[in-house]
Amino acid sequence: MESTMMDFQLTVSGIMRYGTTVFGDKEVVTCAGDEPSRRRTYAAVGERTARLANALRSLGVDGDQRVGTFMWNNAEHLEAYLAIPAMGAVLHTLNIRLSPDQVGYIATHAGDHAVIVDASLVPLFSKVLLYADTIRHVIVSGPADDEALASLAGHGREVHSYEDLLANGQAVVGSPASVADRLAELYEKLGGFGQLIGLFAIGPSTHEQVMRSAELFAADVMPALRPLGVAAERTTA
Repeated sequence: MESTMMDFQLTVSGIMRYGTTVFGDKEVVTCAGDEPSRRRTYAAVGERTARLANALRSLGVDGDQRVGTFMWNNAEHLEAYLAIPAMGAVLHTLNIRLSPDQVGYIATHAGDHAVIVDASLVPLFSKVLLYADTIRHVIVSGPADDEALASLAGHGREVHSYEDLLANGQAVVGSPASVADRLAELYEKLGGFGQLIGLFAIGPSTHEQVMRSAELFAADVMPALRPLGVAAERTTA
């Protein structure tokens, strides 16, 4: 006798397909201080997410490799939240509130292969790179001058524009070997006595976290998000 329960993997790629098709006309709104708000439909987010996943593959990112984010709350961070686990890699959010040596140690301990960085955080992240040995690709989201980009370059490390990578990426995501018990996210933080605490999330946990962060695709208004970079560690504390 076959089970009557739902035979469906709780994966981030499933969220992406559902939300960007059924509720494709709903909007993600990014507000950043005095800057004008930016609006993007979930359909557009879905296309850009697919392009990001394929762009990361072109940089050599494959299953189980760590891709870090050093970003504010914005549409691009949500795209990374969806693209990285959906392609079978591991999302590693880096806490922008920690000191550069702490972030560098955490990134190195996790073995981050690539990191997506907000342009406004480039000066801070350039200090992180002094302590991070494993990062081979830095992807900058937003406008940055040549001097700032040069501060990120180094031996064996390349610097890329987020938008340029998306422009050259295909808008169709393949079917990664993404199943519910596959490692999808990694969070590391410093404990009360300075010890490194590693937290791993598999498919169902990631599924729940993204749904909590984005609330509901069908909502008329999405409330302000808690910080994406530290949301999971707060959930698991």
